[in-house]
Amino acid sequence: MSHPDARHPAPARAPDCRTGLDLHRSAGAAGWARSRSPAGSACPPPPCTRCWCVAGSTAWPGSTGSPASRYEHDHPGALSHVDVAKFGNVPGGGGHRFVGRAQGDRNRAATPDKPRNSYRNPKIVTAFVHTVLDDQSRVAYAEIHADETAVTATAVLRRAVTWFATRGVTIERVLSPPG
Repeated sequence: MSHPDARHPAPARAPDCRTGLDLHRSAGAAGWARSRSPAGSACPPPPCTRCWCVAGSTAWPGSTGSPASRYEHDHPGALSHVDVAKFGNVPGGGGHRFVGRAQGDRNRAATPDKPRNSYRNPKIVTAFVHTVLDDQSRVAYAEIHADETAVTATAVLRRAVTWFATRGVTIERVLSPPG
């Protein structure tokens, strides 16, 4: 091999690379192609887009072509979403990803009021954010806890219902993820 780039068999330019304007002409009335590639664009859409548009399709494979079903509620409290998110706690002063490894280790070692492991380093555990979100108004109630047990989740939901009630919102239905 005489040149290091001789190993790459891919051409520098695709032979059927067309501009956005050419794609418009070949796609015909395909609205999806028109919305994704502006006319006269020097940059064609991704190859998969080109294949679907040339074939005359306006939708991705597996889609029914019908719009997604949406639901709307006319008043706050008609539906509330409940979820739990898991986050790693960050030591006081910042973690190693923000301040660097050496300073992050010093911040971690100086974190007060944390249980210690067998090497006498503080255990930086995770926190669970329990959230109750009203679907219509998008008002949220959240609490941070050390676990995500059913007892904690139901206690958070009870306090959230009380919190929403003090603001004049009566929770009618609750939607939670499986698990």
